[in-house]
Amino acid sequence: MVNDAEKAIRGRGGDGRGRELQTFTEGQSFSLEIGGKTVDQLKAELDTGGYTISTGAYGILHNPGFLTLKKPTIILLDVITLDSLGYHKLKGYDQVFEAFQAQGYPPVPAEVGAHLRMVNLDLPMGERIAIGMRPLIDSDGYGRILGLRNSDAFKWLEEDSQGGGKWKPQDKVVVGHRSQVGLS
Repeated sequence: MVNDAEKAIRGRGGDGRGRELQTFTEGQSFSLEIGGKTVDQLKAELDTGGYTISTGAYGILHNPGFLTLKKPTIILLDVITLDSLGYHKLKGYDQVFEAFQAQGYPPVPAEVGAHLRMVNLDLPMGERIAIGMRPLIDSDGYGRILGLRNSDAFKWLEEDSQGGGKWKPQDKVVVGHRSQVGLS
């Protein structure tokens, strides 16, 4: 099934399976089907799909707080940038999380990261997309989120929580659409 996320990214390049791809733009809204798969099924699909899962992302996928919906569900999502959140004032993801919620964007379920990675975004080198999820606390007490990034050879699902100096004003965050309050 081709969902709106896949339709939204058509138009530039290709993924070797006949789908045309482009990146998301600030202010764009789209729908994505999530749910209906266990965590193990998601991990297996990421592995067999040729996506690279960082050690930190594996930790998030194994976190007891990483839950998936039992039934397939279509959710509405928005793309915002750190600049639109007042990047110059933000020090880390906790502040990013507070800022997008203050603007009426709800957090998304953590599984959005895995599902969105499998849409196979053709992100330009150096561009990142953070998943606007509630941070999952690791064994060291740090909050962790998922992010997407491409390198020369890999399409990464990675842990993306530290922010700070490595984030840029144009970095994007995928959050729940304002109509999706109570989403996560």
